[in-house]
Amino acid sequence: MRCGAIRLVASPTPSAAGQSSEARRSAGFGDRWPWTHGFMLDRQLRCHDSMHLTPLCGMPPPVRTSLVPSSHRSPSHFATQRGVAGKCMRELPPESAYGLDCTLIFSDRSRRKFLWLIFVVAVFLPGTAKTRATAQDSGAPVTASKVQLRQSKSSYQLLGTVTPSRMTTIGCALAGRVDILHVKRGDHLAKGEDIANLKTEVIKIEIAAAKAEHRLAQQQLAELQAGSRSEDVEEARARMEAAAAISRRSESQMKRIKRLIASNAASADEVDVAIADADSSEQLYRAAKVAYDRTVAGPRLEQIAQAQASVDLQGERVRLLEDRLQKHTVVAPFDGYVTAEHTEAGAWVVAGDPVIDMIELDTVLVEVAVPVSQIIALRQGQSIRVECPERPGELLLATLERIVPSADTRSRTFPILLRIENRTVDGIPILMSGMVVRIDLPVGPETQSLFVPTDSIVLDRTKHSVFVVDVDGQAGMLTGAVRRVPVELGIADGELIAVTGDLQAGEWVVTRGNERLAIGQSVSFAAEVE
Repeated sequence: MRCGAIRLVASPTPSAAGQSSEARRSAGFGDRWPWTHGFMLDRQLRCHDSMHLTPLCGMPPPVRTSLVPSSHRSPSHFATQRGVAGKCMRELPPESAYGLDCTLIFSDRSRRKFLWLIFVVAVFLPGTAKTRATAQDSGAPVTASKVQLRQSKSSYQLLGTVTPSRMTTIGCALAGRVDILHVKRGDHLAKGEDIANLKTEVIKIEIAAAKAEHRLAQQQLAELQAGSRSEDVEEARARMEAAAAISRRSESQMKRIKRLIASNAASADEVDVAIADADSSEQLYRAAKVAYDRTVAGPRLEQIAQAQASVDLQGERVRLLEDRLQKHTVVAPFDGYVTAEHTEAGAWVVAGDPVIDMIELDTVLVEVAVPVSQIIALRQGQSIRVECPERPGELLLATLERIVPSADTRSRTFPILLRIENRTVDGIPILMSGMVVRIDLPVGPETQSLFVPTDSIVLDRTKHSVFVVDVDGQAGMLTGAVRRVPVELGIADGELIAVTGDLQAGEWVVTRGNERLAIGQSVSFAAEVE
């Protein structure tokens, strides 16, 4: 089979190029450097570069691979090895640069396949790079919505007080001495987490005794359910047969005495004694037979039922004691914070004594006193914006949960309760019990306002802003650069919120992906279908 050679040539380092002809001949290259019949590489190859030659070509491994090291190495460091170029290169230090003469010997068919691969890479690789560059130029993908001009009521500000959604005093269910108090005032507790432990030595002894009695009742039940043992049956049969033999002997003796009395050979007293012995033996036989039948039949069903009831009774006693043992540990009924401690380790408590006070702040309630003139405009379930002076950079939206239909007789105001999903920052809730907040109630005169989705609001400490997209195009995939516009917040309306700032109705604001944007950055998004 005729073979052809394809040579991949890398320019040697300047120092290697300056080696003597003797050094080159000792390396197997003769008096020339292999510059021709190959591909001139624009940089020196390092060890990790050569690892990609064979996979890129997609051809069989080369037969001979020769490496020319830099001039600071002696000719003895020249490496020649059969196999993949990468295999040879891995045997040399990775920090050294080498000129590479890689002679690949292929058949004619393999050479044509290799040249076809080079053609495909040359044609399609630039197009792929152009496509990637075009995708990058199109901008970061985001989601955007238009600014809306809507008719709405103006806001009417009132003050409200933050209260926990749940607050309780957790007490001790049993009397005992406090062994460990696990929490302190201000600690956060998860549901089911231990609060305090009472001493449990006595209750554990009682549980052990109750379990022993339970096992005793179980064994007694098992004995009755198993029935009579074969040995007991055999014993009862033997007693019955012995009684039968005595009865037969007594009967025979009585008959003999009766014959003797006819010939005046026996007295009347002897006859009476014989009759009595015969009757007694008969009764003893009957008793033995009844005992045998009872042994064969085994225990009565009522006895088994009584034993089962005894087992159940002892089991419930064990459960009762284990429940008491569990109540020796006081646990948190919900996620929350400890606000007060009422006992210490070593103190004696009785059933019902308080241990701690606890509040839940995952969601909080805001109680607001609303005048009668504004209460009629409110509806249960509507969104209301809340402002906290201590958290000026937070966007807080509450839901009107309840309207109490009973006015304060002195102020003539109706209490309403707003529910807010709370969150923590560095382990501290944003809204804490007792905080005073401002409520923007949408109960004022009608006015036109600009509304944006609440997701478009970017929070930056004490400021609020939105990213506006200056779009190019009118339909399909829109692109453009973003600019940051400071806004002031107004009333909330569902998932929208009123804003004032340098905005126009119909402009696009980013709703998703805005947390990673920079001013002037290009973005792309799909236009909404009207």
